[in-house]
Amino acid sequence: MHPLNPALSLVVLSKIAHATIYSLSITYDTTNFFTSFDFFNEKDPTNGFVEYVGFETAVSEGLAGDRNGAMKATSEKALPVKC
Repeated sequence: MHPLNPALSLVVLSKIAHATIYSLSITYDTTNFFTSFDFFNEKDPTNGFVEYVGFETAVSEGLAGDRNGAMKATSEKALPVKC
């Protein structure tokens, strides 16, 4: 069995990699990120200690939002515990 020439292998692989074309199908930015995001606001399905909130609560409590073109989410802020 004849070993494949390393230079030839490089040429073949570079042609294969070069032939791959990607196109952006959806753009997410500050104008549509949160309207395209599904906020889960139901009881924790794992029966843990997490309380999920909807979009309005997340934004009003500073848990999610955008500022200066940057989108953010936080887990640092805790909402009051509901008993």
